[in-house]
Amino acid sequence: YHALAVGSVPVFRGSSEILKYLPCQNCIIDASEFDSVKSLASYLRRLAEDKKAYESLLAWKTSEYNPKSFPFFESEVKRKSIDTSLCRLIEEIPEERLKNKTVYECPPGDSLCLSGLYELQRLAAHG
Repeated sequence: YHALAVGSVPVFRGSSEILKYLPCQNCIIDASEFDSVKSLASYLRRLAEDKKAYESLLAWKTSEYNPKSFPFFESEVKRKSIDTSLCRLIEEIPEERLKNKTVYECPPGDSLCLSGLYELQRLAAHG
C-alpha cells in the first residue's frame, strides 16, 4: 500500500483478492479487468487526458478513513507493515526495562511511536 500512500494509482495484475489488502476503494487499476493489453493501454491514455477521471482514483485520500470498512487491511496488512514495525518492536521490550511502559505504548493509528524509539535508542548498547 506504500504506492498508494505516496499518491500514485497502481496498475495491478495478480491475485483476485487484492481489494481486501487495500485501505481504499476505487484506488487501483486492476489490469485483469481488461480484455487485452491494448484495451488497458487505451484506458490509461484516456485517464492521462481526463483529469477528473484520474482524480476520482485519488478521491479516497481526501475522504474520512473508516478502519471498520477495511478489517483485513487493519488486522493483517497495516499491523504487519514496516510502518508499524517500531511499535511492534517496542512492545517486545520487557516491562522492567522501560521506565513507564504505558508512556511508550503505541496509540491507535500512530505508526511512529517516537517516545518508544527514543527509549530503544537509550537502551541500545551504543547509547
